[in-house]
Amino acid sequence: HRDLHSFPTRRSSDLRSGTNAYHGTAFEFLRNNFFDATNYFSQTVKDTLKRNQLGGVIGGPILHDKLFFFGGFQGTIVHQLSNNTTYILPTQAELNGDWTACGLGTVNPASYNASAVALATKYLQLGPSATCGKVVFGPPNPTSEEQYIGRVDWNKSSKQTMFARYYLTHYFQQGFFNNNLLNTVNPQLNDQEQSLTLGHTYSISSNLVNSFHASGTRSFINRGQVSNLINPQTVGIN
Repeated sequence: HRDLHSFPTRRSSDLRSGTNAYHGTAFEFLRNNFFDATNYFSQTVKDTLKRNQLGGVIGGPILHDKLFFFGGFQGTIVHQLSNNTTYILPTQAELNGDWTACGLGTVNPASYNASAVALATKYLQLGPSATCGKVVFGPPNPTSEEQYIGRVDWNKSSKQTMFARYYLTHYFQQGFFNNNLLNTVNPQLNDQEQSLTLGHTYSISSNLVNSFHASGTRSFINRGQVSNLINPQTVGIN
């Protein structure tokens, strides 16, 4: 499976050329918390990881002894919650002016900033009063990645060979809001990279060979939050 390992490590030099016969392989690897043991440091909560990695490669002739192709695909889909993080959130008692659970006294709720109250009541879950608002929460963090790679080889003559190789990888991390600002800890990512390489080898003589390669790479990286995220005006800040 040497040809398969070129995907995760992006070792494009390991990509094979097609031959006069069709060959291919397919694979799928599964990790699921249904099969996993409980985390040693958790004792009660199993890992939320659900990971599928699948794909395959195929190669063969286009024109016998002259033109060949080789290509492959790998997809990785991950569903998992982020690591649990401790947050201190507003409590209903605090909104009512009672801070005694936090070792403080009472205040007049009328003195609260209206925008802060709107932020707390509309876009943050309320914490339990008994623990001064302490909650443990792991926001969702699903990701996916698709990788495509292909190569075409042309034996133009006994002295000249040419090839073209194309590689594309696309990574996506879904953003979440759902009226809960804790879900925005993980931003939305949409990253893509493409690479094209052209090569020509010419055997000038028995002891002189010219090899020419040209390559180019195009990348784009989009990072941000979901389009329906709130803004200052949402909670009355102008």
